[in-house]
Formats: sequence, C-alpha cells, structure tokens
Amino acid sequence: MYDLDTQIGRRRISLDFNHLFSRLDHKAYARKLGVSERTARRLRAGDRAPQMVTARRMLDEATRIRDLAAKNEAEFASYIEEVRRVNAEMQGKVKIERIREEGIAKTVPKWFIRAEVAFDDGKFEVVVAVLEDRVAPEEIEAIEPALRPYVLNRLGVALQYLGRPSDAKKFYKEALKTGLSVHRPPAHIAWFRTNLAGALNRMRKPEDAVTECEAAINESISHLPAYYVALCASDALRDLQRLAIWIGRTIQVAKSEIPPNRLEEFLFRAEDDPDLSWVRKQAAWAAMTRGLRSIIAPERRA
Repeated sequence: MYDLDTQIGRRRISLDFNHLFSRLDHKAYARKLGVSERTARRLRAGDRAPQMVTARRMLDEATRIRDLAAKNEAEFASYIEEVRRVNAEMQGKVKIERIREEGIAKTVPKWFIRAEVAFDDGKFEVVVAVLEDRVAPEEIEAIEPALRPYVLNRLGVALQYLGRPSDAKKFYKEALKTGLSVHRPPAHIAWFRTNLAGALNRMRKPEDAVTECEAAINESISHLPAYYVALCASDALRDLQRLAIWIGRTIQVAKSEIPPNRLEEFLFRAEDDPDLSWVRKQAAWAAMTRGLRSIIAPERRA
C-alpha cells in the first residue's frame, strides 16, 4: 500500500509508475497524467514527488496494469519484458535532458549516461568500471570542462557506496577543485563539499567533516545534506554541545528555507542511519524531530 498523504509515499508510487510506463514518450506521459512536459521530465528524473492528484492518477494506472496481470498472465509478461527492454534507453534520455536542462554540459557522452543509469540501478561496480578510466590523467582532458566535476563526483559517490571512502575523498576533492575552476553554481559546489565531508566522517575525521559542512553552507545556506552530515559528525564526536548547535541551526534553516518534502526525506533517512545511533538517543534529537514535523504538518493537512 502507498501512503499518498506523505511525500515519501507519493514518491514511491511515482517510481512504480515510471517503471511500468517507461515506454511512453514525454508527450504521452504528460497527457496520461494531465501535467506539462516539463513536469513530466522532472517526475521521470525523480527530482520531485508528485502532487496528490497526480499521484492518485499514477496509482490508478498502476492498479489497472496489475489487474491486467491477474486476468492475462501471458499478456502481462509480454508487457513487462517490453518495459525492461525500453527502460534503460528511456532512463538515458531522461538523464540527458536533465543534464542539459540544468546547464551542466552542452554535450553528454553516452558513457556518462551509461554510468548514471547504472548508478540509479545501484550497480556501483559498473559506475566505477565506466568512469575510472575516463578520469585518468591522460583521458580527463577529453571531457568537456563543465562536465568534469560531475564525472569526478559521481565516481566518488559510487566508491563511497562500495565502502571506499578514502578513494572517494580523492575524487571529491578533484570535483570540488574542478567545479570551482569552471564556476559551477554554488548549490552544486555545496554538494561536492558535503560529499567530501561525508567521506571524511567515514574516515573518522569528524572535525574535518564539520569544516567542509560549514563551507558547504556558506555556498548554499539551504543545503540540508550539509546539516545532516554535521549531525553525523556530532555523533562521531559524542559532543552534546556541538549537537545542540547543529540541531538549532537545522531547525532555523528548516523554518524558512527548506521545502517540506526535503524535511520528510531528512527524517525518513535518519530513522535507522547507523551514523546517528548515539544522536537519536539524546533528548535534543526528539525535540528536533517534533520541531521538524510541526513544520511539515501544514502540508499534510492540505
């Protein structure tokens, strides 16, 4: 069952719908849901949770397909096989459009799209295999300068998911250096710094991690992941005073800068994150959780 009253629930039905209807082009996708093509692209890229009306339409369509499965297993199996065949290609197209729309690069090589699709599928070994050779000193100059920091950052994230934070750190630092040199947007620089902070924290360097989180927030004050990593660093330091400061800063920025769906994702992720195991036992954490839920609550009532 899907909880359509929450951002997390609506995003889950969106992912399910996108998988079942990957054959649709953007125009057909937009028509089926009654949204603009721009909104369709963002929904397919996973950038946003759908509104309640759109989520309901998605659920109705997904239910219709599953009813078909119950009535005609052979027809449904054929349909699913076609979905699998087309899905990788469609994901690639969505990635290209998203990268171009964000102004990251004028041209997007097929190998980068292949790595991005593999990343979305959780195939991090594939991501490393595709990207590692591309960023070698003798190869990286062939990559469009505007795209280089994103390639380096993606490789770092894949390595960190594979339990190699020390290797990830090297590529995050290169992504940050390159991103600054080609004047990437502050919000993107904040991501590179936050990822670096996460690697440093995993390497048991929480003080260095906090320093990078501060720098990320200086780039983009509303970059919630930087506050999250700083809280993880407070956990590693077992520092109640530091924890109180970061909890206060998180609540302050949440009141004026952060969309409710981002806050809900923040809380959802924190529920069982081992990097917050000590923090969750503190009274201040329970108070922060109540505070954030009170900010989210108005959207739920709507």
